[in-house]
Amino acid sequence: MTNAHEHAGDSSRGFEAFNARFLTPEQVARTFVAPTQYWDLLSSGHSVLRGPRGSGKTTLLKMLQPIALAAWQAPEAPRACELLDFTAIFVPADILWSEQITTAAGLQADAQRVAAFRHQAFRAHLALSFLDTLSQCARSETVRSHPTLKHLAITLTPAEEAELVRSLAEVWGADVRVPSIFGLRAALHREMASIIHREPSKTTGAPIAFSWIPVIESAVDLTNTMIGQPQRKWALLLDELEITPADLRDSFFAAQRSTAARLVFKLAYFPHAELIENKPAGGPQERDDFNAIRLGYPNKEAAYPFCRALLNRLIEEVDAPPIDRPEEVLGEGLFDGGRSSRRVGASSYAPGGRAYKAIQSLQKKDQSFARYLREHKIALDELASLSESRQAEVRKITPVVYVRDDYIKTNTLGQHQQLEYRSRKTLDSYVGAYSIFAISEGNPRILINLLHPLVRAYKHGEQPVDRGKQARHLAQTINRFRRTLAGIPYAQIDDNLHVIDLVNEIGYFFFDQVQGPKFEPEPTLSFVVDHRVTEKQKEALGRAINLGVVVQVEDLRPEEALTASAAGETQLFRKRFRLAYMFAPEFRLPLLLGRPARLSHILGSDAVEGVPAPKQIAGGDQLDLWQDLVSEEPDS
Repeated sequence: MTNAHEHAGDSSRGFEAFNARFLTPEQVARTFVAPTQYWDLLSSGHSVLRGPRGSGKTTLLKMLQPIALAAWQAPEAPRACELLDFTAIFVPADILWSEQITTAAGLQADAQRVAAFRHQAFRAHLALSFLDTLSQCARSETVRSHPTLKHLAITLTPAEEAELVRSLAEVWGADVRVPSIFGLRAALHREMASIIHREPSKTTGAPIAFSWIPVIESAVDLTNTMIGQPQRKWALLLDELEITPADLRDSFFAAQRSTAARLVFKLAYFPHAELIENKPAGGPQERDDFNAIRLGYPNKEAAYPFCRALLNRLIEEVDAPPIDRPEEVLGEGLFDGGRSSRRVGASSYAPGGRAYKAIQSLQKKDQSFARYLREHKIALDELASLSESRQAEVRKITPVVYVRDDYIKTNTLGQHQQLEYRSRKTLDSYVGAYSIFAISEGNPRILINLLHPLVRAYKHGEQPVDRGKQARHLAQTINRFRRTLAGIPYAQIDDNLHVIDLVNEIGYFFFDQVQGPKFEPEPTLSFVVDHRVTEKQKEALGRAINLGVVVQVEDLRPEEALTASAAGETQLFRKRFRLAYMFAPEFRLPLLLGRPARLSHILGSDAVEGVPAPKQIAGGDQLDLWQDLVSEEPDS
């Protein structure tokens, strides 16, 4: 991953600098941290890996390859090698399967003919991926000499390789000139070039249906026979199905039921996938035919072990001093769940404590909060001595107190509450170890963007890293994330509705809940999809889920899912969601789940409980306007 890190200061690359798609398996292995889902993916059955953009799907697939496992030096690597009972063939998505073939076909080519040429391109691409894996197993010394990967090594004499190549070339219809793996690769590349330059629209005769399944089945059967391992399993790792044409995608899912037992499928896809939920009758079914593995952490605490492990791995990579606690690098934050107080045995609610001072400050300037304390008989000087149940009540409101106190300046004179807000241009309330972990959502790409410059600062003597520097890098990361969203074509439905529009409407509603005139002890910070949400809004929500800007936090119960399916409802209906915590600093929100509201109410499409049109946050200090604070130049 070192090569990717060299681009960390290049804002034009943004998050793509850390995209595993551009890294070799060895580079991916260098800083790989295995989330719990990785061990499920190692199972010998079919799997569908679902996660938003940047959640690590490509990384996890690449870490099933023999050459990646051989390079992995983590303590848990031997366990993974022992569990692996298949040979992984990684097949990255390629634009050649769709746009280039469609362009070459011309606008006049019929859909059936274009699909046939697309499948032919995929056949050649799949054959090349198989040969890549075959070469790794036959020629990689790291695989052959690895103590727990020897069972994946393949031994071929020159004569056996020539015979295998001639057999594969015959069934694949490849014009091989030199009977070697290299010669067969050359023949496949010639075929790819021919496909690109061919014009289906001008080709006479009926289009040929080029099925890809015989390509891989013949490769598995002929190779297993040649090496004397007839039961050897192979896994087809198909990445980025969301950008794969629908006809190919359908064939991948259908193949889970129709191919030989020696072939396993590991498919990576976006989380909002109607293809999986709305399967045709007789198609592969979750749990019966494949294991659905979901990446992401609806509950922020569930992401913390992975975040700590990744931080430790980045520290090792730059040869910085090892740590016992992440606070040694990032310090303590407002949203650490009371860890710092428990560690030192002091109450944050005692006079002089962090929570005490925030409650005291907000009480003085926020009439509605002072009234809340009076009505609930919460006395400032008795906070530390309250009963456990009363302390739990105070702990529940403390995150809201923190962000409200940070943003509210004063209230004006008079009987009516009239708040004034600070034009805050710093995010120091959102830094510290567990705040940064929560904001990252455990998304590897976001977390690496956040941590890499801070780990460098830690190595150079900042222990912990200056909070102002953390705040600047957090603002930079949020702005990169925003700009990346703005530049993604599929983030926009039409000329009028973009995923960012949806985020802004929801964010402004939540802002009013947290920072409005009345103190809300449990503000609305999540939502459920109801019948009044329009089709266009649901489509925008699905794209927001796939991009990681909206997070599902609850599944339907089995009986609810059955009812929803019978009613023809989409997979979004009646599920609970929240905005990604990446947007909490922008909308001045606590890192909480909060109460749910109906999405139609939030978006103003509820005819009974309409809400005003979204308004700008007081002070107009949205992050994308903070140009003076988000210089892309890395700190020295």
